Amino acid sequence: MANNKIIIVILVLVVAGTALIGAFPQSPKVTSSPTNAPLARPTFYKDFNLPSLLSLKFWPSATPTMFIQTGSSPTPVQGGNPTAGPLPTPMTIGKVRPGSSLQEIARIAEAVSCTPAAFILAIKTQETQQRFFTTATPSVFRFYNTFDWWKPPYATAGDSCYGYSYNTITGLISPDAAGAGTRCANAVGNPSAASQGIMGLMQINQSEQNSVTAKFQQFFKGATPDRRVLFDAMVLGGFLYKKLSTQTTGCDLNWGIKDIAIVSCRFYGACTDNYCENVCKYYADYGGQKFNNCTNISNLVVGSPTGCKLK
Repeated sequence: MANNKIIIVILVLVVAGTALIGAFPQSPKVTSSPTNAPLARPTFYKDFNLPSLLSLKFWPSATPTMFIQTGSSPTPVQGGNPTAGPLPTPMTIGKVRPGSSLQEIARIAEAVSCTPAAFILAIKTQETQQRFFTTATPSVFRFYNTFDWWKPPYATAGDSCYGYSYNTITGLISPDAAGAGTRCANAVGNPSAASQGIMGLMQINQSEQNSVTAKFQQFFKGATPDRRVLFDAMVLGGFLYKKLSTQTTGCDLNWGIKDIAIVSCRFYGACTDNYCENVCKYYADYGGQKFNNCTNISNLVVGSPTGCKLK
């Protein structure tokens, strides 16, 4: 009898214990990754895996490191025909600009500006090397390809440095950007040139941007461009290089070495520092062709107080 009582007591305790445990909330069972609901504006999450970018986030005054892919040649881009057809129909663009790679953006820039994509990529490589070619994940690329990316609360001083939202001459972050007044790089060049406000992927100054803003807005329905946005920088560059060329009419995309020489010289101000030679070599790589006389390209132009001219 005593044994039966003991068994009954044990059963009561088990039932009571089970009921008590069931009264406490349990952790949900996760069966899949959570999905973020779409937002009214882009979600600026960052999955940076770049040591230099991480260092910029901790030490915003650090000098951005150029990412140069050594031992490999640029991938040729498939541009338009040597003579382009009708210009694209004007389109509306939002804050998140078109394009998921620099090569894709260069092709769009070629289509609207009649400057070869290979030349746009060549200038980009000469100015800012491999950054955004191979080191940016899709989310990072999207971030820097969005208008106003440089403004808080999304951006930090490190982002401003990495995205070239700083004056190349003074090294100081732009007054309208996160970390304004912080130095990204040492001051270089002539201090009197600081007012030019050279910034962005293509290292375009404010005056140069202003000179082709109307062209940009003609094709992109009044959108406000900014040279710090990846798309805007390359498209503005395309219009600018066309303007600096000797091809005032037509849309010949088969640029020869003289075209490369004069535009490179006029954009840089001279062919010193191997600037024109380097652009020539990059253009040949991106265009899938080779020039035998890139090393002598500076002999094709002459500098003057009013600009560069072909000899």
